[in-house]
Parts: sequence; structure tokens; C-alpha cells
Amino acid sequence: MDRRRFWGGAAVLALLLVLSGTPAAAGGGFNSSMTDWLPGLSSRSWKDSVHDSNRTYIALAGCRLKTDASQRVTLRIQLTKETPFYKPDKDLGRHDFACHQRKVQHSWSPQVGGSYHFTLTHVDGSTHARDKVSASSVGVVY
Repeated sequence: MDRRRFWGGAAVLALLLVLSGTPAAAGGGFNSSMTDWLPGLSSRSWKDSVHDSNRTYIALAGCRLKTDASQRVTLRIQLTKETPFYKPDKDLGRHDFACHQRKVQHSWSPQVGGSYHFTLTHVDGSTHARDKVSASSVGVVY
């Protein structure tokens, strides 16, 4: 490759980098669902970076009991920061989701970097659910 072609390509690359700017410090997210959950079950874990100050949002929709999908149900969700095995995980707070007929979203304050998950702690105020629950839509943004 001759020098002119090399430096021309390098100049184009440099121009593209300048025009594109620095990458935004965005978090992430995922969509999922919950099927036949009982209190104590947890979501998959996700890793949040320290490059942003975004709040953590969890949204649920289509919440229902397995045996009576028409009955209203409220789910209590806890956000948890995972810690090394020799320490207890950190409870970051809980919110109630009355998400039978509509989408309900709650947020938690910006978190420091680390791994997180959420746990279903209560169904209709009880840790001993009388029935399994599902949510047709679960969204997490961090």
C-alpha cells in the first residue's frame, strides 16, 4: 500500500471519529415476561456501568393469577444489588405493581456500577401466594 492511500484512509477515519463524537454514556435494558412465578423468584442478572447516572426502571403489564386471569393482582418487586458471596446482597427498595389492566412503571435512584436483579417478594401483600402469577410484559431499563 502506498503512503498516499494509507494517509488518505487515516484522514477519512479521523474525520469520521470527529463527526461521530464520543459515544453516549447510555445504560441498557431488556424486555421479557414472567410465567408462573411465586414470591422468592428472581429475574436474570444484569450489569450496570458507572458511566451514567440513569435511574433503574422496571415496568410490568398484563399481571394475572394462573387460575383466575380476570382477578386483579398486585406484585411487590424488590431491586437488589448483588455482592460477593461472603456478603449479603443489598436490598435497594421495593415497589408495588397493580398491573392487571395497564402497564405500571416504577423507578429506583441511579445506582453505582455492579450486577443487579429484581425479586418478586409479595403477591397481594403476602409472601405466601395462593396462586402462581404471570406478567405478559416486563421491561427493565438501567
